[in-house]
Amino acid sequence: MMEETFQTVVEGTFLEYSEERLESGRKLYKHQAETVTADADVVVLDAPTGAGKTLAALKRVLDKGVSAIFVYPTNSLVSDQVSSIGELLKEHLGRTVNIIGEGSNIPEAIKNTRKTNIDLFHFTGESLEVLAEAASTSKGSALDRLLTGTYIAGRTRILLTNPDTLYLVFIGKYSKAARIFEQLSTFQILVLDEFHLYMGPTLARILFMINVFRGSNENPLVELVFLSATHGDMLTLLGNTYPDLKLIQVDPLPSMPSDGYQIRYITRCRIRALGDILSDDEHAETVASDILSFYDRQHAGSFNVKVLGIFSSVSFAVRVANKLQERIMARGLNHNNVVYQLHGLIPRKARPELKEMKNAILVGTSAIEVGIDFDVPYLVMEAHDVSSFLQRFGRGGRHGDCETVLYIPRTLADRLISREEWSFSEFVEESHQALVELPSYAEFLCSKQVVPIVYSMALAASTKSPRRNRQREMYDYDTAVQFFTEIVESNKDLAIGNATLAETIDVDDSRRIASRIKSFAVKTMVKHGFLRGTMNNVLVKFPGPLIGQPSPVFAETDLFDVFKMKGHIEQASSYWSSIPARLKRRYTQDAIVFVVEDLGQPKYPRVVLTSDASVRRRTSVFREPECHLKYPDSHLAMLGQDLLSNRNVAFHWRSMNRRTDFRIPRLYVEEEPGGVVVGDWAFIAEYLLEKQTKEDKQL
Repeated sequence: MMEETFQTVVEGTFLEYSEERLESGRKLYKHQAETVTADADVVVLDAPTGAGKTLAALKRVLDKGVSAIFVYPTNSLVSDQVSSIGELLKEHLGRTVNIIGEGSNIPEAIKNTRKTNIDLFHFTGESLEVLAEAASTSKGSALDRLLTGTYIAGRTRILLTNPDTLYLVFIGKYSKAARIFEQLSTFQILVLDEFHLYMGPTLARILFMINVFRGSNENPLVELVFLSATHGDMLTLLGNTYPDLKLIQVDPLPSMPSDGYQIRYITRCRIRALGDILSDDEHAETVASDILSFYDRQHAGSFNVKVLGIFSSVSFAVRVANKLQERIMARGLNHNNVVYQLHGLIPRKARPELKEMKNAILVGTSAIEVGIDFDVPYLVMEAHDVSSFLQRFGRGGRHGDCETVLYIPRTLADRLISREEWSFSEFVEESHQALVELPSYAEFLCSKQVVPIVYSMALAASTKSPRRNRQREMYDYDTAVQFFTEIVESNKDLAIGNATLAETIDVDDSRRIASRIKSFAVKTMVKHGFLRGTMNNVLVKFPGPLIGQPSPVFAETDLFDVFKMKGHIEQASSYWSSIPARLKRRYTQDAIVFVVEDLGQPKYPRVVLTSDASVRRRTSVFREPECHLKYPDSHLAMLGQDLLSNRNVAFHWRSMNRRTDFRIPRLYVEEEPGGVVVGDWAFIAEYLLEKQTKEDKQL
């Protein structure tokens, strides 16, 4: 249920310049200058969208004359930043840039080092795969050749990557691992952008990993720069872990200072109060009408994207896009030139390029929230938590006045309609007061439930090479124990509240550590590789019109997302000539392809637990027959059972329900309370239950 309740206006905001200038002559904002000159080896820059966080980090790197690794949470964000950082380096920082990534020829890239004064690397699993295929070599060898071949003492190199790729280097999964790690040790600053997007197991792995790179607070080998709207438990964790941390928080000004610049413009808001997440056809019709009413407005100037729509559910975003396509076609227009989609179901290669659009409608999900600098006059958005709300709201009003329709919970709607006008700072404060702030589960990092993740990281890094290992045992346990100790020692200062990781983990008893590392659950976690947060993927064929593409698209899609679709199963051999080469390398012609027909109302699977499994009170390995998946479609049921088999470290959380944090993957239990949380999130579930039990006892 939703209704339009009121209109309000959010005023523009301004930032003050410093006296410091870039090579182009442009002045730095005060917070940028403070970031550049901060006398600290851990810096957190908390600034709003459009405040130039990336430029501040780049200037700090260049002024120090060192190399840096920039880590972004997604592949698409890495790709977006390659071009934008390249432009900043050339236009404002006076550098000639050698961009190395997809499409690069390795010998030419190395040769160009002599013609330019900075290297900009684009390294993700996908880009390395393309480089390796072109050079007829492995990803590790390609990475080694480029890093080694471009190394010149004193020359700045900037490497853009994601946590997955960095983690694979960290545990030595690429060939030439030792040489690659040696090269990465020449990078002296680690910049972590959008750090607030990490949570739970992912936050644990990346923080454990960067602290190994860093060394110690007493003698740090690497500087850390966090670019993020970092609040709550995560900021507490960083502050406790790095006592000398320099926090730079930006409070935009409500009026133009004597020497400043406007970073946000007036945003006029129509507010629709929501009772729940947007989902059905009635909602989609209403949203499509809002978008088209903006699209039909006369507006001075030309835009790549005229109307931007951001929603919480992929299936709802697709439904809205389909409604828009139908209405555009009814006008006798080609909807392919008007309506575009950007969300998780669209493979990166098929995603629309902003420069290709003209006065378009772009509909998507959280994939739009970060990284892309939109100049849009109209915004229609949905949000239910404070982080998503402010990120999405920040997509509009960056380059000129903006009008928006906000689909938001009544808790915030009632606050905003109480006044006709808000300063941006007041607007942000009201948002924090009214909306839930989703936790990062930072306290988990110092709990006993995190220990198996540390065991698994150590064991994953001690896997023997199959070519060299002719014995049955595939792990080097002595090395695993040593690496476990190194991880704990490097993270001894990790702390939040009264808890520290050092007090949680005993590193003195090597026999006990070896015994725990050898446990079946830890081996299962390593064997199925979900430490990097990956899920079981299924080969999927999407009909082009459904996702705004001219022809069918083949992609890997998480099985949990497949359960949200309608379709049928076929063999890959039926489409083999159309399947991209990169997917052919991962699947055979006997593989199953899920052919999507619609994104209608999903039938969610359930699991049946035996009595032995249902009484467990801790995370353990759940296998058939004690944990069996039920689903109407037998083929999808089989795929789902494979998911359980491959991610069968699980926890039966009896008190969880549909209001439990939606980010926690779960399968609800047949005729039993709660759900089964699978994979490394099971440890989060166990931790949360123990925490709740302790709190209940204290009442």
